[in-house]
Amino acid sequence: MVTAKSGWVEWLASSCQRHRRLIVLWGGVAVLCPLPVGNTLLAKIAIDDAVSGSTSRMRWLIPALGGLALIALVTDFMRRHIADRLSLHVQHDLRIAVLSSIQRLDGRGQDALRTGQVMSVISNDLQLVQELITKVLQSLGPLLFALTALGAMLWLSPLLTLISLIITLATIVVVNRSRKVLLNANWSAQQSAADVTQHIDETLAGIRVVRGFGQEERETARLATLAKDLFARRMHAAKVAARPTATLSAMPLVGQVAVLAFGGWLALNGRISTGTFLAFNGYVASLIGPARQLADTLLSAHSTRASVERIYTLIDSEPADVESPTARDIPDGPLEIRFDDVSFNYTPGNPVLDHVSFKVEPGEVLVVTGPSGSGKSTLSALIPRFYDVQSGSVRIGSSDATVDIRDIRTTSLRAAIGIAFQEPFIFSGSIRDNICCGRPDASEDEMHAAAKISGAHDFISTLPAGYDTYVGDNGITLSGGQRQRIALARTIVSRPRVLVLDEATSAVDRITEAAISEALSEITPLCTTIIIGRSQEVLALADKIAVLDKGTVVDIGTQSELMCRCSLFRYLVGDTEDGTHESNSTTKNPQHGGSEPPAFLLWPEKADPPSQLVSRDTPPQIHTSASPPSEENPRLSANWSTSPSRRRFRLADSVVLVRRGLTLAVLLATCEMLVSLAFPQLVRQGIDHAVATGVIEPLLLISGLSVLMVFAGWLISLARSIITARVGETFLYSLRIHIYTHLQRLGIDFYERELIGRVLTTTTADIDSQSRFIQVGLSVSIVSIFSIAGIMLALVATDFPLSLCALTSLPLLTATTWLFGRYMNRASTAARENLGQVNSSLRDNIRGLRSLQACSGENHAWKKFAGQSDEYRKARLHAQKYVAIYFPFISFASQMINAAIIVIGAYRIQAGTLTPGTLLAVWLYSRLLFEPIQQLTRVFDPYQQARIGIGRISNLLKVKIPEQETVSPAAIPKPLHGVIELRNVSFRYASALDPALKNISLTIHPGETVAIVGRSGSGKSTLIKLLSRFYNATEGIILLDGTDIRHYLISDFRKRISIVPQEAHLFSGSVAENICYGRPHASVSEIEEAVRTIGALAMVASLPDGFHHPVGECGQGLSAGQRQLVSFARSALLEPDVLLVDEGTSALDPMTEELVLKAYRRLIHQRTTIAVTHRLTTAANADHVLVLDGGRLVEQGKHSDLLAAGGHYARLWLANPERRAELD
Repeated sequence: MVTAKSGWVEWLASSCQRHRRLIVLWGGVAVLCPLPVGNTLLAKIAIDDAVSGSTSRMRWLIPALGGLALIALVTDFMRRHIADRLSLHVQHDLRIAVLSSIQRLDGRGQDALRTGQVMSVISNDLQLVQELITKVLQSLGPLLFALTALGAMLWLSPLLTLISLIITLATIVVVNRSRKVLLNANWSAQQSAADVTQHIDETLAGIRVVRGFGQEERETARLATLAKDLFARRMHAAKVAARPTATLSAMPLVGQVAVLAFGGWLALNGRISTGTFLAFNGYVASLIGPARQLADTLLSAHSTRASVERIYTLIDSEPADVESPTARDIPDGPLEIRFDDVSFNYTPGNPVLDHVSFKVEPGEVLVVTGPSGSGKSTLSALIPRFYDVQSGSVRIGSSDATVDIRDIRTTSLRAAIGIAFQEPFIFSGSIRDNICCGRPDASEDEMHAAAKISGAHDFISTLPAGYDTYVGDNGITLSGGQRQRIALARTIVSRPRVLVLDEATSAVDRITEAAISEALSEITPLCTTIIIGRSQEVLALADKIAVLDKGTVVDIGTQSELMCRCSLFRYLVGDTEDGTHESNSTTKNPQHGGSEPPAFLLWPEKADPPSQLVSRDTPPQIHTSASPPSEENPRLSANWSTSPSRRRFRLADSVVLVRRGLTLAVLLATCEMLVSLAFPQLVRQGIDHAVATGVIEPLLLISGLSVLMVFAGWLISLARSIITARVGETFLYSLRIHIYTHLQRLGIDFYERELIGRVLTTTTADIDSQSRFIQVGLSVSIVSIFSIAGIMLALVATDFPLSLCALTSLPLLTATTWLFGRYMNRASTAARENLGQVNSSLRDNIRGLRSLQACSGENHAWKKFAGQSDEYRKARLHAQKYVAIYFPFISFASQMINAAIIVIGAYRIQAGTLTPGTLLAVWLYSRLLFEPIQQLTRVFDPYQQARIGIGRISNLLKVKIPEQETVSPAAIPKPLHGVIELRNVSFRYASALDPALKNISLTIHPGETVAIVGRSGSGKSTLIKLLSRFYNATEGIILLDGTDIRHYLISDFRKRISIVPQEAHLFSGSVAENICYGRPHASVSEIEEAVRTIGALAMVASLPDGFHHPVGECGQGLSAGQRQLVSFARSALLEPDVLLVDEGTSALDPMTEELVLKAYRRLIHQRTTIAVTHRLTTAANADHVLVLDGGRLVEQGKHSDLLAAGGHYARLWLANPERRAELD
């Protein structure tokens, strides 16, 4: 957290100083802001002349008043427009600076990064900073006006001016005393808001896991817990701010009372004139707006300081591994890679790599293989310097002159290296954009050539839009193999001199992998290649192979050499006939001779682990000196937030929810309005019945009543602030839960076509806009309308002829407002759409950061994001231009009407048809009339944002929830027998032209293990999605134990069926919390037994914190193989009757996979298992094999029968050279 000494104000000011031209221009305009002070002086002259019986100076007073109003119109427009431009420029600068800072992060910084936290900074904190800059610039003009007015008041009467100075000093004291407590309270609330955003982002990104384990209600309940914490913290902040807000609002009224009492006494004794008394009242009244605006700005500054510091902390973050100031570019020509005695750890005392040494010469291919968790992916991450080694060095260069990579500029290093990951990130956009994101200038031929080498060209060509086909969030519309091939093409098109492939084809079928390997063999002689893998296709490319185990290189040699001398290598490639290697870093504990690890390794925090875990559902604790009271909870109707979503959501629905609180807030605001309306009448009575008659008693009585009214107004303002905050936060809480519940019920297809970033914008910015309008705008609008009506009645009652001056302007103002709303509506809608695109793009950049760094695509991504941010800035500025025109016009109309009242009133005073007190009352009422009109215009922007937001929310809530439940659901048997039958099942994705599955019919018997094989994109994962009820079949039916699966309650169904997905999505928390995700109340012994079942206890024991080992966003902190083991254990804990495995062991070495499957087969004895696999050795052990091709079931049967048939399955088998002999 940035301290006060760090100068957050100076830092924000420096951000503004980058736009000196705008600041200078604003300063030139601001100099003219005090000119309207002359209006009141001119009014004084007119009144004094009228009282003395003269109107001779009216000839130049009238044009002077009009001229000053016109100057104010121009300067006000310029001041507002420049303030908007500057604030939006700074917001844009900060937004792209955040991305620039994130792009500099190294591996450790990325591991600690939380997408939801960053999205909260961009969505909430930057908006608050932009609003603060606008408020500061817009309040400095009125501040200059106020200072000039004080100078004029000092010239008119030093004694009365002293009162204003005392009020000013009191205001400063109030603001200063509230500063620290406001900072703490708002920092705490904003951190809590970031936790809410993080939870939404993480659970929507892992929606398939949430659905697969039936945890929708649990995640909704957890969001409710986090949202309640946010509610409590924001209410605490509101209560902290309520007292200084009420006090600052009352200060101008205190000044008016003082002027009325003391000024009336001075006028009574002839020490000031009636015109001076009127001028002072006018000045004090005119200071109310600037004083409240300045007070609001100061309080906003204290509230926004936490946001500034959060942004500053993010922008100021630096990578732990800093580039040397003497770093140079990588040398030209072929490159050699050398590891010299490299050791590395993520946490002290837990080495991942231990004294690793090897070299790869130019044009050579080194294959690195080893058990899961042996450090292979870590090794690959050291080459492009995602992490720096703790000892030793990684060197690169020509064979006779290698250089430590720490002495090379990072951008130059990564430009020479291309790396493809096992779990690639696919950016939302077209396939073309994804392949060329590192080289946007790549030609069409280069892109096609890279796609052909990666095996992607053929399937891309079959898509409706080819290379321009849009892929969803993280390529959700593509299969795992298709994503890997696109990512590989992205790496190849960058023309790397060093090629690093980290299990880059693990999700690809053997035939396609063989074709890819053959194509790669043509380019590997042109670069230095390191491939992490273990398949025969990969091993065939190797000039030499390094075997890694427990972070050390146990052997290096050719495949034939290692087969002769390395038992671990033989085990890894599936040759276990000699049985000489029985231990590895994943399945056995080397320190205990293969015995079960002791408790202190599994639960290192305590020798005796607790019987129950601390659940992930416990909200995070934020340590702050301003913790809110725990009993502060939203007050809601019984079950509004979890009731079924309406087909049409309107703002009226929001109002109904908080109608009682809102009604009370409106009543209190109306009372405040009545207090304000009473002051002109009290001033009138003071002048006409005290000053004019020379009697002091009425003045004392009126002054006493005024003091009581100010105190009552302070109490009302205090209560209204708290109640409106409660109304807004209650609404915010309820709407957020309502939308999140709806999101949890939507079909998976929604997430395949919608960007999570856009959904996050709806669940954050759009919901917040509703809260702001409900909390402030709606009550202000209602009270302003009441105030206008009340003031009009007061004007008519006070003096009807003079009131016509104000009333005749209302039709013009109404027409102007209608035009303003029409144009503003269009501009605001466009700006909001641009904001959704910006947030979506930022989320992509955060989640895909390592992929961008790997292909040196940061600069292109930054330029693209900067362009999107600039488009939003332009759209928003276009909308704000209408505001900058409309507000000054309203002010201009107000000044012209006030001038007309003064001129006409002066003539009537001279004629004896009007008293000075009545004129002052009408003048003050006229000023009051335009205050609620301006308040209405001020809430127009929040109204526009709320209206646009409610439209987006309405569109989201109108998305149809799939019909997943029947009216009379069937009772699911306990246990299930596991008979699965598909009858003529076909399925087509909504966005696809051709069906993904065509007329599938088959029967799976109880307890049978069935393997599904086929080429990538053949429909294997789609079949698993249908069996798990992520989708319903387009045609045909799926029966489970003789009942259509759509007739079972989906919650009961998913308790009996578990899925191990291809992408092992893990949530932030601990290993144990992820394992018990499907059974959050599982005991420690049950968690241990689930891990023991799959033979992964040693893997857990190898982690620094065992079961308590922290897991970052998307499983950061664990290798791909470790994540899959945790995912497998998560399913094992449920003890399902039917297990669905969608490439759930693709990241495991064959040995570990076989041990896991053997262990699990013992558990699932007489339980039905359906597994998608590309490893035909796994399929060979299945009871039954299904072969899919082009969405059709082309073959099925036993392994031996299918081989003998010589069909599709046999061709897949033949893709592995070592299996050909078996077939022969």
